[in-house]
Amino acid sequence: MSITRKGCLVEQTEREFVNREKCIELFKHAIENTRQTTYRVQVYYGVSGVGKSRLISELQKVIEEYNLTDQHLPIDWASINLNTETLMEKGTFLVTLKKEFQKKYRVKFHFFEIAHSIYWQKSHPEIPLQKDNYSLFQELGISMLDISDPASSSIISLILKNIYRASKEFKKFWNSQKEEIRKLAEKDPTYIEENLHLYWARDFWNHLQYTSKPAVIFVDTYEAL
Repeated sequence: MSITRKGCLVEQTEREFVNREKCIELFKHAIENTRQTTYRVQVYYGVSGVGKSRLISELQKVIEEYNLTDQHLPIDWASINLNTETLMEKGTFLVTLKKEFQKKYRVKFHFFEIAHSIYWQKSHPEIPLQKDNYSLFQELGISMLDISDPASSSIISLILKNIYRASKEFKKFWNSQKEEIRKLAEKDPTYIEENLHLYWARDFWNHLQYTSKPAVIFVDTYEAL
């Protein structure tokens, strides 16, 4: 369900954080009803300079206060501002958002990381993978030298070679998804890139189901994506 509200933002000439009570109350109502089966999107819009980014900062404080209340189930949240040219690329946007959830909540993005690394190798063979972007490779002890070694036939072969180092959680994931991942490895990079957001969402959904926690994602300057 999409909730769009006009009148939440003051006139362009005003800079102080005022007249936002309606916006904040709408947001509070949304997070208090996160148990609904459908997702909820709130859009706060206005011309540049009216305080949308500042409003996001205030809404983040609302979540932190909400999380401190014992009777509530804590909310996982992350924020990203697309007012940066590099973040407008889908893969970079998703990797950046993934890393924030990993840092704050240790969310596992196994399928996405494997898919993204396969996509990157196929579409950018001249540019080495960045180890910091793939927590899975760090867990398995796979170095970037291993990945760039011509003797290494594929990401999948490296995972199989080092899977003895993996956690029980990853081994369970691998056993259930290995056939689909093998099929994915045969796809062209354009197909994988077009579906990166689905792989990201798949991992994040599994996290939400496992923890039973709701989540909020703030995307500032979202129209740039």
